[in-house]
Amino acid sequence: MKFHERGLSIVEIVMTLVVLAILAATAIPGLVEKRAETHRPAVIEVAESLGSASAINYTVRSINNSNGIAVADCVDIASALEGSLLPEYTITAAPISPGSTQQCTVMHRNGEHAEFTGHGIS
Repeated sequence: MKFHERGLSIVEIVMTLVVLAILAATAIPGLVEKRAETHRPAVIEVAESLGSASAINYTVRSINNSNGIAVADCVDIASALEGSLLPEYTITAAPISPGSTQQCTVMHRNGEHAEFTGHGIS
């Protein structure tokens, strides 16, 4: 009985690499797109938290102006949060007159953004 070693031919190896390259070329763009989409819900939740913090701050400061913080710009609302705004988020500056509201924008460093309502109070 003769024993023959059997290995993969160069054609089989090349075809395997071609198939893997095609799969990678079709899958990678979809994965990158999905990764970007995962930040959207987080940005929306941060915007909702900022809007709630602004409304609560407005109410508390209206009752007693020694409580809460003065808000004259959208950026000021970050100080109304319990804790602080994470460094990957920024708020676009926009003035808010006392007693009025302003649509403010929070942005993640990847470009995703969401709007919230800021309440101005002195």
